[in-house]
Amino acid sequence: MSESKHAKAPWYYVEKTNGGTGGVRNKGGFICFMSNVTSFDGQGQRYIDELQERIENAKLIARAPDILNELTAAIDALREVLPDLRAMHSLGILTGGEETINKIQTMVGGV
Repeated sequence: MSESKHAKAPWYYVEKTNGGTGGVRNKGGFICFMSNVTSFDGQGQRYIDELQERIENAKLIARAPDILNELTAAIDALREVLPDLRAMHSLGILTGGEETINKIQTMVGGV
């Protein structure tokens, strides 16, 4: 796999400060800003829900480098076992699953 070109990890969520907008940043600066949530009379619960959703979205975005690393490791592991799965299937040890094995092979770039 080629080297990633995204901002270096770790990324973390920063709550809004000094009247500014919160977002996701690393030690080099902000990676993305989260939009402000507007408060309207009579919609207190909606406002609270949207604030919480905004925070959770930002935390998910902040985990992106970790998720990418975990998925890359999973794909590498699948590449290692795919030949064994094919062999087990051809010997009748692993029955069915041909479609799944083909999907795995397509996903990891074949082996």
